[in-house]
Amino acid sequence: FFFLMIRRPPRSTPSNCRQRQMCIRDSFNLKREGIYEDTSVSPGFFSQLGIRRLHLTDGEEKLWREKRNFTLKQNWRPFSWLDTTFQFGREEEDRVESGTPFQVEVESWPVMRLKFDLNRTPFLVDRVSGRFFSSSNLVVEYIKKTTQKKNISDTISHQWTLNWKGKFKKPENLSLIYSYKSSIQKETPFSESTSQKVFSSTHQLKLTHSTYLPWGKKIPILNRLINFQNKVNLSATLTRELKFKQATSGTLEEDKEKWNLQNDISYKLRNNVNMSLGLNLTYYKDKVKAGEDYFSYGGFARIEIVF
Repeated sequence: FFFLMIRRPPRSTPSNCRQRQMCIRDSFNLKREGIYEDTSVSPGFFSQLGIRRLHLTDGEEKLWREKRNFTLKQNWRPFSWLDTTFQFGREEEDRVESGTPFQVEVESWPVMRLKFDLNRTPFLVDRVSGRFFSSSNLVVEYIKKTTQKKNISDTISHQWTLNWKGKFKKPENLSLIYSYKSSIQKETPFSESTSQKVFSSTHQLKLTHSTYLPWGKKIPILNRLINFQNKVNLSATLTRELKFKQATSGTLEEDKEKWNLQNDISYKLRNNVNMSLGLNLTYYKDKVKAGEDYFSYGGFARIEIVF
């Protein structure tokens, strides 16, 4: 086994404003791995260092793998309300397993990440966001990845991600989180005109709140068992998942939809006692296979005691 990583220190571009500083990082990784069976020969000095490929005069080579990875990453903050990240990556793998060679090339470009502070973003966005939220952040990401398996298949995938989190001014300790993630993947087998498309997406909306329960101190029995000086944490999460798979002919092979509602409450009863309660509702629908639809519900109660 051999692993080598070369990373250059980040290079920064000076500027009069700190928020406009640009940072560039690049790295190169090399990993080699070999497995021999039924051998009595020791590997040579250069093979142990990973400079040469492992080759023994006797025994059977079960696996040889060599991975090369190069990454170039740029971070730039052109404005006080915007952080940007761009990245290029390429990975190559040569593998021989039980005498069968495999070659895989993966290229990731473009890889983009934009982070917005909406309370500072101009064009009236800061006024609208700042009126309701004490903090509001939006992160948008996009990744395109191309995977080529020699003499097997070619795959192109696109992935989008959006995450937003806002903390309300009133009431305090109330937060709203929205996240969206989707991906489209197209795979074409080697020397064939047919292809397969797979699409999946996830929407999630989460509401969290923490508050005190001052009225509990007025109940004689409960105030001896429960420490009402701590906050109770409440959360409700609604998730929708979609997935479908389609062939080149237009045949829909898979079409699924799933809804899930999760409600949780947690509280620290005493210094060494934690309690959690939860309720879960799930609805699943399969538009291709009949008889797969269902609705389920459940709950849980958990008490943790620390000795």
